Amino acid sequence: MQPALSLRKAISIMLEHANPIHRVHYTHLFDLTGKILAQDLFCQKALPAFDNSGMDGYAVRLADLGQKTPILGTILAGESCSVGLHDGACYKVMTGAPIPLGTQAVIPFENATLKDDSTVLLPTDFKEGANIKIAGEELQVGAPLLQKGERLTHHHVALLASQGYSVLPTYAPLRIGVYSSGNELIEPWESAQSHQIYNSNASMLFSTLQNFGWRADYLGVLPDCLEGMREAIRGFDAYDVILTTGGVSQGEADFMERSLEEAGMTTLFHGIEVKPGRPTMMGILGKTTLLCLPGNPLSASINLHFLGIPMLKKMQGERRYHLEFVYAPNKERLILKGNRANMVLGRLHEGCFKATQEGKYGSGMLTPLTTSNAIIFCDKGVENLEEGALIKVIPYMTSFGEEAVDFFNI
Repeated sequence: MQPALSLRKAISIMLEHANPIHRVHYTHLFDLTGKILAQDLFCQKALPAFDNSGMDGYAVRLADLGQKTPILGTILAGESCSVGLHDGACYKVMTGAPIPLGTQAVIPFENATLKDDSTVLLPTDFKEGANIKIAGEELQVGAPLLQKGERLTHHHVALLASQGYSVLPTYAPLRIGVYSSGNELIEPWESAQSHQIYNSNASMLFSTLQNFGWRADYLGVLPDCLEGMREAIRGFDAYDVILTTGGVSQGEADFMERSLEEAGMTTLFHGIEVKPGRPTMMGILGKTTLLCLPGNPLSASINLHFLGIPMLKKMQGERRYHLEFVYAPNKERLILKGNRANMVLGRLHEGCFKATQEGKYGSGMLTPLTTSNAIIFCDKGVENLEEGALIKVIPYMTSFGEEAVDFFNI
């Protein structure tokens, strides 16, 4: 068995070997949310596309301010406009309507006094360009729009629609297979006896992946025998990634690792100097990446969320896959064992971080996960964090960045 790596080194190896898988398919505009863009895009239609009114009002010349001015007509949004505007006249224009050539300002209806159906008294003072949106002031034709590797949001979809994009190339989702292991496990839809426990890990893996936009195949519980394991391994090549829980701690490791290495897996690391989550293994088998997580639910959940998800994001072709953090004061003094790195669950509330149960919870628990919304990474050698200390906190629903940042508290 390989010696355990530092948490920093394990994270580095995971990202180094997370090779993007660029299978491209085409996706309709209405299905783009959450998909990864597979090409750079540029502005095709200026935003705004033409000079237009930002308000319902009067298109005017500044020379007519303070004057009774004839209204020559009305221009509605969606109409074309080929007229010009000269001193001594104005037009009614609606929000989004094109403005006549020569318009110097749009005066809102409420700032002017209508004298009759064809004459308006304009105010005495208004700035040139007021309430006018100039063609291309937001984006000009040819300007960069979105970069390859962008995970598309509903805001991106609106921007794409404004450019007339209806079908775009995106990266096909990773093919992910999920296994659990352990003779004591029984599925939630079965009836557990007193010596059995319900399999929460498979549901946790599946739902975590779903939360980040992936669908996985649940492949069941890995058999606790060498031949059964070999049979399961023969099906791994149908997937880009295989995630497992359990079977990689000391005493079990020879069986799991031996079976995989017999099949040709290159072990990248086996064991991380961290609590929770030490029994974690990563390897490459053919074109399949294997991430073998601890069997204890809390450990497996944290390692998948904060170590595995960045790896999967990079494999998916995303531009942003590095964890980001926020600074927050530590609510209560926290005592740690400094002979390893520590990942400590907690809650961000009213701008402060408070460790869950003072950091005193077991790796087999589930309830600390449900009461936490953030985590801190403390490097090896950190033995306490003082009350009020400004610390680096990673929210559970953190954003991801293009550049690596040091999110460890040291």
